[in-house]
Amino acid sequence: MEIKKLANEMVDTLRESVWNKIDQEVTDERWNNIGFAAQAMVESEVPEQQILNMLIKYWDLQPSEAKDILRFAKKNSFRE
Repeated sequence: MEIKKLANEMVDTLRESVWNKIDQEVTDERWNNIGFAAQAMVESEVPEQQILNMLIKYWDLQPSEAKDILRFAKKNSFRE
C-alpha cells in the first residue's frame, strides 16, 4: 500500500511540475507578444499615449506595466 501511495505522490509531483512549466511558457509567450505589439505600434509611429491606452485596454496591463513595455519597445524598435 505504501508503494502505491509513493507512486501516486511521484506522479502528482511530476504532473504539477509539467503544468508549472506549461504555465511559465504561456506567460513568457504572452509577454513576448505584448512586446511585439508595442514595437509594431512604435515603428508605426502611433502616439505614445495611444500605445499606453491600447496596452492597458487590450492586454489588461497596469499603467506601470504599460510604461515599462513602451520603454522596452522604444529601446528595441527598428525605426529608420
